Amino acid sequence: MVWSMTPCRALNPIISEVANEYEGMDVEFYKINVDENPLSTAEFAISILPTVVFYKNGAMIDRVIGVASKETYIARIEQYM
Repeated sequence: MVWSMTPCRALNPIISEVANEYEGMDVEFYKINVDENPLSTAEFAISILPTVVFYKNGAMIDRVIGVASKETYIARIEQYM
């Protein structure tokens, strides 16, 4: 596979679609630019980009490293709801 954009930029439309599907539900989405927020890299133990971290009740419960399919993110959300 040849990326025409960075993996983080490739992930943006996927996460946007997932966020739209869960709009109005008890699911929140946040995007952090680690270049602008270097302390977040350590706080969330991020060593590979992109990394999507899942939290429930304030505790990290899962993560997906790299770009995955929309269905992967939906499955993870549904698993923890």
